Amino acid sequence: KVHYVELGPGRGTLARDALRVAAKLGLQPEIHLVETSPVMRLRQAENLPNPQWHDSVDTLPSDAPLFIIANEFFDALPIHQMVKGEATWHQRDVSVSPDRIEPVLGRVIPETVIPDELRSAAVGSIIETSLSTMARTKAVAVSGPVGQGHFLMRLGIAARTVALSNAKPEEAGARASERDRLTGEDAMGRLFQAMAMHHPNWPQPDGFHAHAT
Repeated sequence: KVHYVELGPGRGTLARDALRVAAKLGLQPEIHLVETSPVMRLRQAENLPNPQWHDSVDTLPSDAPLFIIANEFFDALPIHQMVKGEATWHQRDVSVSPDRIEPVLGRVIPETVIPDELRSAAVGSIIETSLSTMARTKAVAVSGPVGQGHFLMRLGIAARTVALSNAKPEEAGARASERDRLTGEDAMGRLFQAMAMHHPNWPQPDGFHAHAT
C-alpha cells in the first residue's frame, strides 16, 4: 500500500499522468491532494478518481509510504535570508515603496545561529535557509537539485520523443520542439530544477545521477 500525495496539484493533470504510469507498474495508490482552493478542488475532481483533499500536510496519512510530488510549489513559498553586515549578521528584509522593492538589513541575528564555518564570511555574504538543509536536520536524504534537462534526459525523454514521433510522424517536429523547450540549456532545462527527499536507506532516485546518458 502506498499513497500518492501532491502539493498544489493545479488542475490535476500531472497527478492523472503519474497515476496512469503507476497503474502500468501495478500500483493503485490512494490520492491525497494538499489544496485549499474550492475552485481548484472542483477541477481536480474532474480529472482524478476519488481524491482526498487536505488543507495542510498535517492531516496526511501515516500508515504507508508517501510518494509526494510538488511541481512549482516550493519556489512559491517564502524564504528566510541572513546577510553579513559591517559588524554582525542581519535578517534580510524587503522594503516596499511606491516606485521600488529593494532588500534592506533587518533585525540583528545572534552569531550563535550562524554556522561556525560561515561566521568569518565577507560583508554582503548571504545565507538562505533551504529545504535540503532542513531535510538533513531531520535525517532525510536529499538528491539534487539538478537541472530539469538533466533530470528528464536521465528519465528517458529522448526515447519517449522518438516513440511519439514514430507513432505520429506528422507531429515529429512538434514533439522535438517540446523536448528542446523542456531540456534545452537556454530554455527550461537549466532554469527549472528537480530535487528529491527520501529515506536515507533508499537508493538514489532515477534522474539524479551525476552524468546524463
